[in-house]
Amino acid sequence: MGCRIGAWTAAATWSDRTCIELRYRPRCRAAWARITDAHVNDTARVEGPRGARNERSVTYENGTYSPMVEAPYPASARACGVIRGKETCTSAGGASPMPPALTDEREPARKPAPTGSG
Repeated sequence: MGCRIGAWTAAATWSDRTCIELRYRPRCRAAWARITDAHVNDTARVEGPRGARNERSVTYENGTYSPMVEAPYPASARACGVIRGKETCTSAGGASPMPPALTDEREPARKPAPTGSG
């Protein structure tokens, strides 16, 4: 359907080294979860309006996407990850894209380096 092209991260959170993202594509009115730096059997789940939810577990490598749910706007959805048995969820999606470092499809998401004086 081409919904992945032009998608952006509407919310994100971390569970240890694993990034959990709510991906959103306005043109498709669709949302899905993405987890990176995960382990086999960890799960990405998206929750949408009216109890809609889809999930997919990592079967190889270190990440996966959940199937999409219909979402009229990003705030109508959230993403969750079950990482080594611990569930962590994002907030509802925001109205604008998060920083590009999280949305680059070519590389796994990475935590930004700490800032501040030492």
